[in-house]
Amino acid sequence: MTEAAYDAGFSSSAHFSYQFRRMFGLAPSALMTLKPEIRSEQLRVD
Repeated sequence: MTEAAYDAGFSSSAHFSYQFRRMFGLAPSALMTLKPEIRSEQLRVD
């Protein structure tokens, strides 16, 4: 998650997690638990 946070321009993984939870109603780690086959490479937005 830390790499994804920095790649997305967040100053910290905590800030990313906070904003993710605010937007989607669950923690990023919870999403990964639900869909473990999702990897950061598949989530990139260019």
